[in-house]
Amino acid sequence: MKTASYHFKWFEKEDGRKRLRASIGEDGKLRIGRTLRAKLPQYIRIGFDENNLTLAIADGHGIGIHCPACGVISAQALSARISAIGFRLPVAFELARNEQTGYLVGKIVPHHHTNKAGQRQFDAEELLAWGKPIVSDAVRQMAKSTPLADRRSIAKEALLTAAQNYHPRCGNLAAYLAQSVRSALWAENRRYGETFACQSLDQPLRRDAEEDDTLYDMISDGEGWAESLEMRLDTERFCGQLSSQERDMVRMLQEGFQMTEIEDVLGISEQDLRHMACEIARKKRKFDADT
Repeated sequence: MKTASYHFKWFEKEDGRKRLRASIGEDGKLRIGRTLRAKLPQYIRIGFDENNLTLAIADGHGIGIHCPACGVISAQALSARISAIGFRLPVAFELARNEQTGYLVGKIVPHHHTNKAGQRQFDAEELLAWGKPIVSDAVRQMAKSTPLADRRSIAKEALLTAAQNYHPRCGNLAAYLAQSVRSALWAENRRYGETFACQSLDQPLRRDAEEDDTLYDMISDGEGWAESLEMRLDTERFCGQLSSQERDMVRMLQEGFQMTEIEDVLGISEQDLRHMACEIARKKRKFDADT
């Protein structure tokens, strides 16, 4: 009898007092929690990424902002920037050390109140602003056979719906919402299968099949398969906008043909081939911008 092989990941009891917290108020003061202060050097640098709504605190290496014992630092410019983005002050951050940079980083914690069922209720407008990076990443990476405007609408609706269903036991809020948005886009993408005609991964595998099974249903849930599939779908859509001669050129380049070999196969001059390559590059830039 074969012995089972286990790979356990052990968890420790969570202690809220160990969380690295900071907040910034209407008075323009950045308040650094006691546990976080204990991990900071005497001089620090403070940065803010507007696109990801993320605060970073780094070692100032002897210069920069002096971190007082009380943990209150004037940050008027940061306060004004967060207000301009559309967030109601005060806002809080929960930070963790980034192993690559060594910085302590943390995203804004969106405002919420907890209802009687223990669910967090968020302000919809602020949540959409907070979740914009999640929506943008999912729309850019997922379900590209769905029209762009529909992808954005589906992603925003999925974000708000997932937030209503969120409970602290679901784990990290950002990760939970990101997975929910990606799942919604993937499910809705099935409606747009006809876009790819007979060459598509969306098409039924057998015309006489009772069930409309497609390659979507045949691919396992292994890590990375969704991204690989999206790349295939993206390539199909782009190639659909090319002429037959341009598609032949793209295919031969992918297969490793040399430029002189492509000239011979297509029966065109080097100048015409280079012009065609420039035209394909132009179409690709436009395609990437539109999707």
